[in-house]
Amino acid sequence: IPGGICASCHWRTWIQSGSGRAAASFRICCASSSMASMTLASMRFAACAEPARLRMRVLCPRLLTRVGGLCDIEAPIAELAALQLAPTISLVVENLNTGIALPDFDGAVAFMRLGLAVDQLAAIGWLRGAQRHLYWGDLDTHGFAILARARRRFPNTVSVLMDEETLLAHRLAGGAGGHLQRTWTSSITSAELGNPRSKSTQLF
Repeated sequence: IPGGICASCHWRTWIQSGSGRAAASFRICCASSSMASMTLASMRFAACAEPARLRMRVLCPRLLTRVGGLCDIEAPIAELAALQLAPTISLVVENLNTGIALPDFDGAVAFMRLGLAVDQLAAIGWLRGAQRHLYWGDLDTHGFAILARARRRFPNTVSVLMDEETLLAHRLAGGAGGHLQRTWTSSITSAELGNPRSKSTQLF
């Protein structure tokens, strides 16, 4: 079909006519409807958005038997939610290197590098049965914003090494930071915020 759409594959063909004969054509239409189906299917798959993925480490040797011995797993959230796990401790760490360096820990699983997407953990039903929810992030405004968001989904989340004492012990390694949004501060404890009367010890 000159300048039209081939019904079998939906590829446009261009035929230039000259002196009563086809002078050139761009591509040959596919020869079979099966190839056309494959082409259309690949186009549909290419248009699908990649599902959100989480990276998790199973720190408990006992729980490793539930996942075929895999310790470090990255998969779509729905697939992680389908696992038959029942950890007693859920640990979220802000940085990937921190999560990779974690040792074995009885009853624990760890999630790494979530950022402000930490609230996606609410889609994993078996996490709600954990007795303890822990968060270990950077001692900066971004780290505390992630902590505050985690507490929206798991209100009993406890921070790890994110307090004034830790800040003072490592203040020489610190630098200037931003300001924590007022909407987050209601989720942060006084120990985490620091002493509001002292500029040298106040976290924000």
